[in-house]
Amino acid sequence: MRVDKDREENKEEYSFIQEKIVPRPKNTKKKLFKFTCYTVILSIIFGVVSSFVFNLSNHLNGKWNKQNVKEPISLEDSDRENQPFVTPQEDASDEVEGSEDSSNKHITDLDIFRAYDIRSYQKMYSVMRELANNCRYSMVTVEAIKDVTSWFDKENSERSYGLIIRMQEDYIYILCNYNKIKDANKTEVEFFNEDTVRAEFMNYNKETSLALLKVKTNSLAKRTKVKIQEADLRDSYQMGRGTPVLGLGAPDGTMQSMVIGYITAHRIDKYITDGKLGLYHTSIAENPYGDGFFVDTEGKVIGIITHQFRNETDQNIMSFLDISQLRPVIESLLNGRKLPYLGVKVSELSSNDGKKLNVNFGIYITDVIANSPAFKKGLRPGDVITEIDGTSISSVAALMKKMAEKEPGDKMDLIIVRQTKAEYPKVISGEKQITVTLD
Repeated sequence: MRVDKDREENKEEYSFIQEKIVPRPKNTKKKLFKFTCYTVILSIIFGVVSSFVFNLSNHLNGKWNKQNVKEPISLEDSDRENQPFVTPQEDASDEVEGSEDSSNKHITDLDIFRAYDIRSYQKMYSVMRELANNCRYSMVTVEAIKDVTSWFDKENSERSYGLIIRMQEDYIYILCNYNKIKDANKTEVEFFNEDTVRAEFMNYNKETSLALLKVKTNSLAKRTKVKIQEADLRDSYQMGRGTPVLGLGAPDGTMQSMVIGYITAHRIDKYITDGKLGLYHTSIAENPYGDGFFVDTEGKVIGIITHQFRNETDQNIMSFLDISQLRPVIESLLNGRKLPYLGVKVSELSSNDGKKLNVNFGIYITDVIANSPAFKKGLRPGDVITEIDGTSISSVAALMKKMAEKEPGDKMDLIIVRQTKAEYPKVISGEKQITVTLD
């Protein structure tokens, strides 16, 4: 009882302890929103400052690198990819005639690589592949069957290229490699669709190793006749270094193969009996079993692959004969006529040789074939031919043109100039007219 009385007396003294604590109102969402806003603002400020510092450091580092590091070799500007593929042209102003530097200047693989980016090369090879597909309608495979073996009773044959150069109502004429078919007992021609027919040998030219076959038109299937077409022969005199070329036929020794490259040098004159041929070197490696022809970027035939006329400097280079200077030979084969034969090898007369010989124009005889019509009439190496049939000549092309107008058995009047008189008694010193009967 006493305890309860004491509690009552001290109740007022400890009343503050009995006050009720009221909790503060909660603002959690508002705090979270403010915190988020502050975080975003700080992030933005940090990003701006970081970007500025990063760019400034890169700029300063770039300046330092440019001063201390050489710039690497780079390709041309990327806007070249939208430009059409064109042949690099010679700039006449860059070369001076007779200059040693200009004559030794050659386009290299690196020069061409710098000119075009990778997409340009992809486009070029795609175009070349399409050209090869289109050319197959004027190209055939020639199979020369030589004999029959006794061991396995199998035909011994050799395959090479053929080019359709003339289509007539009765016959189709095909140009091919004479060395591949000269010993054949039978010759067959296979067209693009594997249609195979018998071919007849017509004519050949030994100097160029070209031969002509003919196939009867009515021996072909209709599906073949409607597709095949004549090869388009181009005037190839204007070709120069850097011209893209496509080799077809069997350029790598395999039938229906193709090789891509470019011409590496100006046309080289190769003198043959009674004329000359034009030879072009390419960037393509030589294959001793290669056979076929070359076309340009328009699909026109520009030359025939050859392994002749090689010397120590071009043993590993694939070359071709200029189709323009082969035209007279091809025409003679088509017409079934034999080319007239004089029997001399000649070259253009240089200005220095002209001064030494006291001759202003003419063609210089470098060799005379033994027992030829020219040899029998007394022509010898060192003579200069100044006129043929009353017309002055100063080039081998002029001789070839005159020869093309003749037939075997025709006579040709020559004016020659000789500096010696004791060595060859048939022709006196000075100027002399000689009449030669061509074989």
